[in-house]
Amino acid sequence: MANDCKPYVEFAPGDLITAEGMNEMQVLVCEDICKQVEDGVAGVTEVETAKNALKLGGKTTEEICKEWLEKALQAIPKRSGYLKVFKRLKPDEINLIEHNLKTCPLVDVYQLVPFPVVCAIDEDKEATEVCFYLYHSSEKKIKDPNGESVEIENGDFPVQFKVPLLEMLELFEVPYTDDSSLGDLETELWKAMFSAPNDDFDMDDYCHSPWFERCCREERTVESLRKKGDLNDMWMKFIPKKTINMSASSRGDNINQNNSCPKDLTVAHFNMNTTGLFWEPSDQDIGREIQEQKLMVLLKV
Repeated sequence: MANDCKPYVEFAPGDLITAEGMNEMQVLVCEDICKQVEDGVAGVTEVETAKNALKLGGKTTEEICKEWLEKALQAIPKRSGYLKVFKRLKPDEINLIEHNLKTCPLVDVYQLVPFPVVCAIDEDKEATEVCFYLYHSSEKKIKDPNGESVEIENGDFPVQFKVPLLEMLELFEVPYTDDSSLGDLETELWKAMFSAPNDDFDMDDYCHSPWFERCCREERTVESLRKKGDLNDMWMKFIPKKTINMSASSRGDNINQNNSCPKDLTVAHFNMNTTGLFWEPSDQDIGREIQEQKLMVLLKV
């Protein structure tokens, strides 16, 4: 591989990443990958079967271009200096983030709103509220132990609060193979999500659905999930929310509850690698005995 690689579209720290620049880079990346793949296919002189003669590794040029373009786009936030962390703020305590971005990043803060779910452990099911939830596409609504229907996906929303499980594994760099079991993947994902620079969340803050519990007991592997068509139907739900200039008479649903949130926060940059969050509750919150604020914090250079 050549050592004189240059950026497709060069950005400097602090530059505004525009839609035009991103589109230009995607075109250049795709053209470059397609050319290299075509050159590789042209150099193949022996093939396993005639129908694979125009494929590399069983994939067409178009499929490989799409796959690598998606990986390149996923890597852009990391290379541009981006970090997403989950934090638990206690009253009157400084919560430090060792981000190691070597500068003072822009900081944006969102409340993690708890939402109703049905958690499954062994043969037991429990209706409760969590901040993180793993479920399957077939579980848009789930019956709780009392026979009541719990809505996991809100049919009134044009877009759902959910992220593909595979993207979460990629984000937190959880490795896996075709032989990896779903149970092991889930365990490693929770471990990665709640390790530094993230805070350690209580077990009551996260769980999985009855479908996940059944598959974990059966020790389903990545390969079996792929063959059954389930690999792209697994999701993690969490609700990050930030309110701006909200009046005291706001609605009390899952998206706009507890008035203005996050609240009473101070952000401080102690040095080029350490940012701190400080929560000093108001007299109203002290009276309500709010124990903590659960947050998603975004840091961007």
